[in-house]
Amino acid sequence: MLGANAFFVFQHALERDNEYCPQMAVVYKPPGPLVDGAMDELLLSLSKRPVQPDVVAIVHVDQAEELEHALTGDSAKNEWTRFRGRASLLTAGFDVKSGRVTVRRLETANRSVATAFGDLLKNQLQDVITTGLASLFKPEAVVLSAPAGYAYQKPSGKREEFFLKPDVALSSSAAVGFVGFALLRKLGPKRLNLTGELRFLFIDTMAIAPVAYALKELISLGRSVPTYLTVESFHSYGGIDKVDRPPPRSAICIVSASTSMSMHQRWVQGKRANAEDVVTLLTALPVTQYEEGALFAIERPKRTQSKGPPQLCIVMDGENFLPQPEPAKKVLLSEVHHKTSETDILRDLAGAGVFDAWRRPPVPSAPPRALYVDGHALVKDAEFQKWLGSQLRLRVRAATRVILHQDDPASRELAGLIQKLCAEQFPKLDLRVKPASEVESLSLNKADGVLVCAAVIGKGSQLLETSRALRDLHEGPRLYVVGIQVTETREETKTLGPNLEHAKPVKHEFTAYKKLAIGLQLGRSFSDEVQTYYDPSFDHSQIPAPLKNRARLLGQNQPIGASALLPWGDHAVGALELRPGYAYWAGKEYKAGAHQANVLGTVGLLLQRAREDKDVDADRRLGSSSFRHVLLDPENFARFNDGVIQAALLRNAFSSELDYRMDNAASSRMRAILLRMLKRIHEPAGEGALEFLMAIALQRLLLEEQHEKEVVDTARSLACSATLREVIAFLLRPLDKTEAKPQLPF
Repeated sequence: MLGANAFFVFQHALERDNEYCPQMAVVYKPPGPLVDGAMDELLLSLSKRPVQPDVVAIVHVDQAEELEHALTGDSAKNEWTRFRGRASLLTAGFDVKSGRVTVRRLETANRSVATAFGDLLKNQLQDVITTGLASLFKPEAVVLSAPAGYAYQKPSGKREEFFLKPDVALSSSAAVGFVGFALLRKLGPKRLNLTGELRFLFIDTMAIAPVAYALKELISLGRSVPTYLTVESFHSYGGIDKVDRPPPRSAICIVSASTSMSMHQRWVQGKRANAEDVVTLLTALPVTQYEEGALFAIERPKRTQSKGPPQLCIVMDGENFLPQPEPAKKVLLSEVHHKTSETDILRDLAGAGVFDAWRRPPVPSAPPRALYVDGHALVKDAEFQKWLGSQLRLRVRAATRVILHQDDPASRELAGLIQKLCAEQFPKLDLRVKPASEVESLSLNKADGVLVCAAVIGKGSQLLETSRALRDLHEGPRLYVVGIQVTETREETKTLGPNLEHAKPVKHEFTAYKKLAIGLQLGRSFSDEVQTYYDPSFDHSQIPAPLKNRARLLGQNQPIGASALLPWGDHAVGALELRPGYAYWAGKEYKAGAHQANVLGTVGLLLQRAREDKDVDADRRLGSSSFRHVLLDPENFARFNDGVIQAALLRNAFSSELDYRMDNAASSRMRAILLRMLKRIHEPAGEGALEFLMAIALQRLLLEEQHEKEVVDTARSLACSATLREVIAFLLRPLDKTEAKPQLPF
């Protein structure tokens, strides 16, 4: 029996998207007898709303007599007086056999409004149902967002940063009954009730079984003979293939949710079912296939987590799709576990001008490089020339006749150096130098040897193009010589060489001076900073004086050097410098100085090694084989207390690795570190303060709300020079915007 709370109630406006037009309180009453006084409680609750509805409409399934009796009783009439003659009372009966709607008017306040809503219920019931579904399947109730750095791997195999759980919204029998009613209306009462062939209601998970039983009850009401319908779960993707193909028109399939409608497609195509016999309760727009098969579609959730691609996927296992979270994993960088010999080149070339940050190559339309390598400076380096000479002595074949160079000035200079060294070592070789762009017109015997060189490369796309062009022109020996390769992932440094060496029956040769994998985030940190603070469309007169030169240089083709990172000091003019004793530059002396690009590259290498390399101990890796949030331990910022190293950690880490909002202890520790730095902002101990403030403003570093507020308030109230106050206010400007901040996923 249904009590007062067994009604499903929602608001529907006469005009969509107009909150000031007449409103109708729609009350859906599922089948079943009423408890005495239930209607009185319902009317009382509606009359107590801050804004009373203009119309109260009771939507029911062939229960007009019982409802009208309850509504015309003395107690219900007494409750109706609370509306003070300002609302109309309607009943809308839905015929489960024909699908017709019969509207009856029991009370009339405004005839035109009552008539308009009556016509709406009679002729546009689907619009009203859609409003009810929207009030039930609210995104905050049915969307499960992945934690920072993760994505859900759904049973279909697709990956998304959110997961739909419509069963969470089915929190009452009335809500379940309304969804069953919406299904009946969508599937078509005539088709369901006038055929005796329907025998099965298949569902993909038992979580939505109540909806199937609600639909079964409605179907039974429309039949004059007993209904033998079986509700059966095929247990999602794990069991769909085990279900025999049902005879035509004998089964309805109800899918709980799908963003891709892949389960819907699999049932239609795999079971050769009529598309009208499959309904997906919930999907997300845009829908690329079977859009008409969805009962309701919500807008695809906007990105709410910290930036950066997912590190890991949460595999949704089992019919209930419930992941098992673990406590956050905090990783502390260690020289023993994370040091790599690749950092030596960054140490050895510190101060040589080979490396720079966020600088554009002198090539038309080339984008800025996160870690820029000056190929001309590299070619002039004595250690590089020594390495190059030894490689040529061991690898150059007697059949070599031509040197092809990548189409840029530094590679042309490298080709000239190779020609000179070969002339000294192999006087009988007469080597020509040609740009790779002229390979198609190259005069070459197929047996001749070719040497292909490039001073600086990324993924090696131009070398691969040259290799493809040579495939039809050349069958002789081939040697690829590369100065420095800078990539995003360590996997990319491992694949280029084998791809270029591939040949039958004898492989070609590939050699590179250094390969550096620095990740994605360094470039993104500079890109976000430029777009937020120094975009060309902004008024650059508002940029504080200490930042003007840096704003002018970032992303251009001039050296940025000591201005790659934010300054420090009471007047914000000091450059962040590295002191002697950096653990990851041990083994050889270096001079202290503003080696900002070299330190940025070093930290990028370390973090990428911690993310990718399998030889790093599991508890020291920036990754997890299970459902865990992986963080950089706050102690990293206490251990590495040079401002330039702290800034490099902030700029190379994924935002998810700096998202301390779900770990109170870690957030509190970061707050303590930052407050201590701000109090000593005039001293070397506070060198990195401005980089931390910008990381907070750009939401790369995320603390618990109260901790962040304390840090920001402290920064804004510092006793410092007017110049430094201006710089701090400028950096914190993004926090003053009204844009929503990323929300916690749980």
